[in-house]
Amino acid sequence: MKVQVLLDSDSSDNFLQLQIAHCLKLVIEPTSRFQVLVGNGKSLTMEGVVREVEVQIQGHSLKLPVYLLPVSGADVVLGAACLATLGFHIADYSDLTLKFLVDGNFITLHGDKPKLLAPAQYNNLRRMQRTHAISELYTLQFQQPNCVVDH
Repeated sequence: MKVQVLLDSDSSDNFLQLQIAHCLKLVIEPTSRFQVLVGNGKSLTMEGVVREVEVQIQGHSLKLPVYLLPVSGADVVLGAACLATLGFHIADYSDLTLKFLVDGNFITLHGDKPKLLAPAQYNNLRRMQRTHAISELYTLQFQQPNCVVDH
């Protein structure tokens, strides 16, 4: 299954969307339900933990614990807990690369380059609303103003 991964050094742990854990039939261990403060200032409720998930990123495999959290935007958030397993690493934010050493060889992961803005499609807006990436959705209609052109 292809998922969107966000590397977030400000996040203490690794997080996975609950529906992906269910889809992959991962073994979910219950945890005490506690609140996690996320980047937009909201609190989300932890919904369990998967002790080991194998994540393959650009041909490289990582086995990590993940907490189940209904985050918006990315399917998987890899935080400081993941980055700590890499040991010494170099992040180049201008080039969107992360380099680290594995068995004496440098591995370089490449981030997706930002895309030019394009008009949002209705189905994308509906998906964002269903996954709570946005709180409300409005349909806007623009009417052409009456224009009078003098000759």
